[in-house]
Amino acid sequence: MDPSLNEYSSGGSDRRSCVYLDLPVQMHSGLSDRLALALEQAGLQVFSSHCQPASPLAGPGSDPVASTRREFNWMETCDVFVTLLPRDSSGRLVRAEAAHMRLGWAGALKKRVVVVGDGLPGPDAPLLLRGITALTRTDFLGLSEVLERPGQLARLVRTVLSQRPGAGYVPYSAQAEQAMLGCVS
Repeated sequence: MDPSLNEYSSGGSDRRSCVYLDLPVQMHSGLSDRLALALEQAGLQVFSSHCQPASPLAGPGSDPVASTRREFNWMETCDVFVTLLPRDSSGRLVRAEAAHMRLGWAGALKKRVVVVGDGLPGPDAPLLLRGITALTRTDFLGLSEVLERPGQLARLVRTVLSQRPGAGYVPYSAQAEQAMLGCVS
């Protein structure tokens, strides 16, 4: 594996770069396994509760506390978070509250993010999804492209990993923040 892929990962050069792969429940019919395989063939370690066989880190999936701890640990450990946000037959984004929560974790932890979905981040996308690029490096890739060629996702993740983490969040000045909050006296 290309050593530059790990140059900026948190665990040093002696471990594989890690990808947290998140898919909505509606899309588990073998897609997670195909995407995980493409990522693994690119030399990446994949965390996902949707792949078969289940990850040895998976633990009991029905316990909400264990699941939350496991998935937050994956988020802290991963180098890139990948989430799929599909559209329904009417062209509307499929509701994916858990994915949006994980995107919040990724932004707060300054993780590099890849969002897979057609027409993203369109005007119908949630406000915070459209603004996540202000917090962390975020790349968008079309879902139809990934469905046809899962290797495209692996290539984009490798590209993201080969680049220095983006600048991401730039805090507002105290005066600007107070003005936004209506706290200026």
